[in-house]
Amino acid sequence: PAPNDILTIDRGHFIIGWSPSERRPVWCAYHVKPQAPYLAGERPKFQRDKEAPNSPKPGDFSKTGYDRGHMVPNYAIATRYGPESQRKTFLMGNIAAQTPSLNRGPWRELEHRIADLWSKRWGEIWVITGCYSLEDDSEVLSGSNIKIADRFYQILLAQDGMNVRALAIDLPQNISWRSWPARHITTIDELEARTGLDFLP
Repeated sequence: PAPNDILTIDRGHFIIGWSPSERRPVWCAYHVKPQAPYLAGERPKFQRDKEAPNSPKPGDFSKTGYDRGHMVPNYAIATRYGPESQRKTFLMGNIAAQTPSLNRGPWRELEHRIADLWSKRWGEIWVITGCYSLEDDSEVLSGSNIKIADRFYQILLAQDGMNVRALAIDLPQNISWRSWPARHITTIDELEARTGLDFLP
């Protein structure tokens, strides 16, 4: 089952479902428009999130072997909504521990395809991202009680007029950085069964 302490944090241009007990986002949602009126500026610094109870500090991830993985991506938000919204993606309430091979490989590939390719081809895209573990006794980050998820997912809904398309991808934490995301396509129903969340009621 999903954690029973999920808090909804509204960032204006994206939303986070935050678990204080797991110290990570369980789900996040954002909207990508085809038009990208802003340039992605210099990457802001990570900051502790005062709105996310029990938020990690940026330094909690140092020398752990894990990246500070964005659930809502810096680039898509920066290019659609500007620098103030971009800075909000660097609050630690938007961050989960990801292996470098996942964060810099298939996860990044998906983020950029959504922002640069698919939104232009398919129109507006709504994205739900998040992470979960199949076992209750998840591994924790070294030197902290930040839970490390086993798997990360993205659900995409693309709307062009009356045409709606959907795609769900479920990636393991230990994935190869060269792995192709299309090899990990699943169904929204299967993700709901695994996470205990009802994504599209």
